[in-house]
Amino acid sequence: MKYAFTSLRSNAKRRNILFTITLDQFREWCSKVTYIGFAGRSSESYTIDRRHNDIGYHIDNIKVMKKGENVKKYFYYDYRMKVASFATQEEVVSTEEDPF
Repeated sequence: MKYAFTSLRSNAKRRNILFTITLDQFREWCSKVTYIGFAGRSSESYTIDRRHNDIGYHIDNIKVMKKGENVKKYFYYDYRMKVASFATQEEVVSTEEDPF
C-alpha cells in the first residue's frame, strides 16, 4: 500500500496536481474499495480516478475505475471514418454514477 501511495503522490507532484491524502487515509480507502490486489497494467485492472479534475487528489475526490474505462474517457474511435481522436481532461465530462 505504501508503494502505491508513494507512486500516486509522486505522479501527482510530477503533473503539478494538488495531493492532500495521508497514508492512513489511503490505507483505509484501499481497504474499503479493495484497490490493492486489483491494481495492475491490464484494462481490467483498477486505477485511481479523480471525480473532479480541478480539485486534485483529495480523499473525497478519488474513486476506483478500471483502466480500460479510464482510457475510454479520453479516446474515441470512429469506425466508419477510421479516425481516432483524443479529448483533453478539460473536455471530459463524466455522467456516470460512481459505483464505489
